[in-house]
Amino acid sequence: MPCGGVRTIYRQQDEFNALGIDAAVLHTRRGFRCRWFDNTTRCTDPVSEPDRHEPIPAAKNTSAEHHTHRQRNTVQTTSATSGHEQPFRGPAQAPPGAAPRPPASRPIGRPTTRLRTALTWSYVITTGGSAVQVLCTFAVAAILGPLEYGLSALAMVWVALGLVLLQHGPTLAVIQQHDITDDHVNAAFWSTLAGSTAYAAILAAAAPLWAALNGLPELTPLCLALAPVVVLQALNVIQDAVLRRRMQMRGIAIRVLLANAGAGATAIGCALAGLGVWALIAQQLVWPALYAAMLWPIAGWRPRRGPIRAPLRDMRRTSLQTYGGAVGGYLSSRIDVVLMGTLFGPVVIGLWRFAQRLSEMANELTSGGLRLVSLPHLARHGDDTTRLEQELTRLVRGASLLTFPALGIVAGLAHPIVLFIGDQWAFAAGPLRVLCVTAAVMTIGTIFAVALQARQRPGIPALFTWITIPFAAIGLFASARLSTAGDTRGQLFAIALAILTVQVLTNGALGWVVFRRILRASPGPTLVVALPGVASALCAAVAGTVGYALVDTALNRFLDLVVSGAVATVAAALALLALDREARALAARVVARLRRSRVGRTTQPAQAP
Repeated sequence: MPCGGVRTIYRQQDEFNALGIDAAVLHTRRGFRCRWFDNTTRCTDPVSEPDRHEPIPAAKNTSAEHHTHRQRNTVQTTSATSGHEQPFRGPAQAPPGAAPRPPASRPIGRPTTRLRTALTWSYVITTGGSAVQVLCTFAVAAILGPLEYGLSALAMVWVALGLVLLQHGPTLAVIQQHDITDDHVNAAFWSTLAGSTAYAAILAAAAPLWAALNGLPELTPLCLALAPVVVLQALNVIQDAVLRRRMQMRGIAIRVLLANAGAGATAIGCALAGLGVWALIAQQLVWPALYAAMLWPIAGWRPRRGPIRAPLRDMRRTSLQTYGGAVGGYLSSRIDVVLMGTLFGPVVIGLWRFAQRLSEMANELTSGGLRLVSLPHLARHGDDTTRLEQELTRLVRGASLLTFPALGIVAGLAHPIVLFIGDQWAFAAGPLRVLCVTAAVMTIGTIFAVALQARQRPGIPALFTWITIPFAAIGLFASARLSTAGDTRGQLFAIALAILTVQVLTNGALGWVVFRRILRASPGPTLVVALPGVASALCAAVAGTVGYALVDTALNRFLDLVVSGAVATVAAALALLALDREARALAARVVARLRRSRVGRTTQPAQAP
């Protein structure tokens, strides 16, 4: 085994693992890792994995077996020496009468599923889940009104922050870090469950204060009812993270669809029963309970008693940095609802959140699957700048071709969509168009942030999300001051423009940092591949708006929606075919396959006489 400095030995093990060879740096002290330089190298010790460091019984091996076994032990037990640890002198020997060694901590493997397969099932999760949510949202919105949606949005503000935190910290470390074992997963589960329980208790205690701040006493029971949602979701996130780390999306996809359907049916039933805003509360409670009941039997991992502090120390850096980014990202995206309760009132919040939800569902429907696999996929190439740039360009291109045309179609159909649901949502059409542009900008910004996380720089996107918060708050205060009191349509449009301006500025700056400071490359080639998607979105928006103006009959709103939607979809497809060569090639392959299948059905074998 080549020797060298401590950093060199760590890098050698990273190279072995990249080649598919199971390798680790061996330290004599349990849980030790050199922390004077950044690394995610897998480390081990004779206590955690005693079976890997036993002496080679040469008398019982043939020469070939002896050579193979010796090579394997040489690679897997490379010892690193630093100023804080003595060199390794052999396997640790337990003194007579000592307690038995703890069982070895089993490594949690990296992705074994191919990107294409994982991406397919990721889109089943997002596309199917979003389709179910669209149907349920339309059905519930046709029964309820903006006031109920506004109350639900205010009650969910801090609950949603807890749900965002659950997706980061130790959960994200389980997905992202290289040297994750059962001990790390176990520590992540118990710490997440304990933290969520404490967070739920704080939410319950602060519910009256939040209701008093917004001048809405009816918020108190809603917030109290929603507090258990955080604990229920804490039972799911680590099990879910283990499957996502392995990119085993099939089991997740089926259960997400079933949970969405069950929760949506519950909300519709409660709304029909006249429960009002409580229908939305019931939907939030039912989803994590159903998902937990279906996820645990297939996760392949169970919590147990074991060490907590040492594994958490290994994940501390990633966890703290992602927590900072999570809180900043949530506040930057929900600062509108936090401040709008006192600036505009629940009805404006309900209309705003409804328009925001429609744009988010269109975004999730098209690019959500790509985002689910982007981090584990880019994390494979985090140490290779050239390959990381290539894969980043692929993701930007895929997101632009899938997401931008869909958002353009929604923008063009904004008016017929909200009128089809109900006249009470008519004022949501204007902000919905602007929010579609905002969603497109945030889609690319999210991919940039994932690239930084794959590069082990999660602190940079966290910093940018925190910078977004004061600018968003200034924009909201300016919107409240400049818009006319009582002009709901004008207030909503001013809010949408303020949020769009902030997102364009911050995500543009984030992209500059990614390419100029991290990748040391020009952003031109990556951004050029998004132009066909941008052109397709513009064509769809214009065609949908003009089509609705021409076919507006005021008699059948469903017919108006279908006709204008068809016009917008055809315009988006034609623009993509005209501008993107790979889209044309894909269309040609699909047409050729359809022709072959048609010929195969019409051509029958000759019958023997």
